[in-house]
Amino acid sequence: MIRRCVDFAALIGSGMSSTRLGLALLAIVALAGACSRTYYAPRQAYARYPARDSKIPLRVGLDITGELRKTKSEPNRREEVLVVGESVATNARALARHVFTTVVDANAASSSARDVDAILTPAVVYVSRTFGATAVGESIVSIKIEWRLQSPSGRPIWIDTVSGQSAAALVTDPEKVLEKALEDTWRRSEEAFFSSRAIRLFVASRKAAVDGPSNAVAAIVSTGATPATASPTSAGISPGAPALVGTWTGTLGRTRSDRRGRTREREMPVEVTIAEEGTGIRWTMTRGKGTGRVQLAGGSASFADDGTAVLVGVFGPEAGRLAGIAVQYQLRVLEHRLDGTRLSAGDEVHELLLAR
Repeated sequence: MIRRCVDFAALIGSGMSSTRLGLALLAIVALAGACSRTYYAPRQAYARYPARDSKIPLRVGLDITGELRKTKSEPNRREEVLVVGESVATNARALARHVFTTVVDANAASSSARDVDAILTPAVVYVSRTFGATAVGESIVSIKIEWRLQSPSGRPIWIDTVSGQSAAALVTDPEKVLEKALEDTWRRSEEAFFSSRAIRLFVASRKAAVDGPSNAVAAIVSTGATPATASPTSAGISPGAPALVGTWTGTLGRTRSDRRGRTREREMPVEVTIAEEGTGIRWTMTRGKGTGRVQLAGGSASFADDGTAVLVGVFGPEAGRLAGIAVQYQLRVLEHRLDGTRLSAGDEVHELLLAR
């Protein structure tokens, strides 16, 4: 802490004449900022994160801006200032390395800074210390940090604002309270990264793009627009495929991020029927019930060498904006469930969850 205050006792005992002392005191009263205190967040990185089975498999460029490094609070009613910029920069780097497999400096001139899957930018939205109504009350330190993950081209992938705070008696060292508030923010941020559905879907889309449609990751793959009449044909019954026969119910979810990084989700209930037909196995996807039932898509079913279920087909004219899109659903088979995710045409993520 740095404290700048006028020492009144020193002035009184300085031997000044009463006239000069009176003028000095008047000048001090006129200066509202005569006493100020500056408190600093710890520079060492927080490290007490929970153990994770694995990191998020992305190569991320961390963008620590000059503005972030200079972040501090506005003076509160006690003329206190909280300086957090360098601490946040240090901890953002440590947290990113805890969360992602590879982290590089996004502002470096090297080629490694350009060869990344995504750019992560932290920013302090708000930091303050407030007080209770009485002198024996408590103080509360609050902080909000925005995390922005976007593609190298600038397309938003995930944006979240994480809040942390700590409360303590007024006599408690403010730097200790600030430290606890930041620790709360780092723990909540770590949880936000690992629980983010948008990040998981982005990782699935990156892996599928690298491995191709035969990878072991559950995926719904859109291969682009094709005429609705180009329905694929059955290629014979593959070993294990009869296990898929039956009626599966669940949801088809569609997620996309708008230009402001907000995630918009749509979800519709669907029913997928898989049945033997001649020398092959075919599937149809429908929605609705009774006379209102609409067939959305259909095609052939098989098992891939890696044990995943593969449904190849095309969306029909009743599927709205999906009409004419050829798809290959590659789904994990988990006892009585089929599920998968994948980035589709138009940067829209599809998630299919089925059970029987």
